[in-house]
Amino acid sequence: MRQPSAARATERSVLAPLAIFRLHRRGRPQTVLGWIAAIVLSAPALAYSSPASRAMTREGYQHAYELRFPEALTALTEARRLDPSDPAPLRAVAAITWIEILFGQGVATYHAFQGSPSGDVVARPAPPSHLAARFSTHASRALDLAEQRAEMLPDDRDAQYQLGATVGLLALYRGTVEGRAFAAFMEGRRAVSILKRVREQDPAHRESALIPGIYRYAVSTLPWHKRLIATVAGMSGDKEDGIQLLETAATESAETATDAALVLMVIYNREGRYREALWHLHRLAARHPGNRLVYLNLAATALDGGDPGTAAQVTTDRYPTVESVASPRVEGEAALWSYVRGSARAAQAHPGATADLEQATGPASRDWIRARAHVELAQLALRSGDRTAQRAHVAAAEQLAQRANDDVALERARRVQASTISHTMRSPPESSTTLRKETIELKR
Repeated sequence: MRQPSAARATERSVLAPLAIFRLHRRGRPQTVLGWIAAIVLSAPALAYSSPASRAMTREGYQHAYELRFPEALTALTEARRLDPSDPAPLRAVAAITWIEILFGQGVATYHAFQGSPSGDVVARPAPPSHLAARFSTHASRALDLAEQRAEMLPDDRDAQYQLGATVGLLALYRGTVEGRAFAAFMEGRRAVSILKRVREQDPAHRESALIPGIYRYAVSTLPWHKRLIATVAGMSGDKEDGIQLLETAATESAETATDAALVLMVIYNREGRYREALWHLHRLAARHPGNRLVYLNLAATALDGGDPGTAAQVTTDRYPTVESVASPRVEGEAALWSYVRGSARAAQAHPGATADLEQATGPASRDWIRARAHVELAQLALRSGDRTAQRAHVAAAEQLAQRANDDVALERARRVQASTISHTMRSPPESSTTLRKETIELKR
């Protein structure tokens, strides 16, 4: 995809488009760690605020990790009553609201983060007004309280952590929801600086490694000239160091264990390190068995990692009912389950593959899901010798992929088209698993 000219390397155009804020227009799978957006809640570290308030805040997070948002908000309201001066429950309400917004935009799996940046300014769909207002009210109040506490207690690690975590949440929201990349960069830089000081004061403070780890990894994925300027501005990138920081934050006893594990699942999938992604996903499934999206990501990761049998089994066992996907609502989720199971079944030559994939192309789907489902259907048609259907599916996949700015689906469609020539020459067509792996490798 097109990259911005080096001549446009102003502070806004170069520093702003960090990979973690790269959510693309028209519902395209985002090239960000912004589902960090959909998944990272920044749970509070153990603190010096009211123990009862913090216990209730942790209860609220546990409900949220199980996708029980109404119960989470009820618990957080009680936490705020128990300690009105604590910024943690206010930030938690803002974080859950942010997740609701992103779920409404269809962010559910790591597929959202495949691809490469396409520009410096990204138009984002306007969030529902009541959710935007809820986020603004709670995030602003959390920031006010965190700044007051940090100023009063400059050497208190929890006071500083609360400020860094709140600023980090605002940074991610600016980039992923508002599309204000420069504001996101500036607030992100401040958050990293604050949390770096927390770690310097207390190297054992695992929770403060989360946001710096995200940024260290994200900056490392930028083109070299943007990386250079980000480094000069105090935001250096290092892929392995970023991953190590995130592994620290994912330690089982850390308050950020779930957040960091979800981020690592995204990163390891981007890097083709499926075994490590699956390791974290299995831990997440054991920790949060009610979170259906963990199982969806587990199935998709198994599929991309070359294990369609596990992918088909997980999606069949966990295939959600209409009622279960109603709350919280994720745009296009039912179609995404159908796409993953259909793709897994296609790799196994299962007779139910076509029905699943056709369902994934339906009106409740999203363009990038439809595009990838049509690629799989084209593969099935090619194997059965139905050239007319194969050409129709490839054409549909290309059109939808271009409309969704999904370069992964577009590349797969073109490879299926190229396979037609090989098939005509009596060479066997590529399997869907091979095609998927090779396309991801090319994009990476």
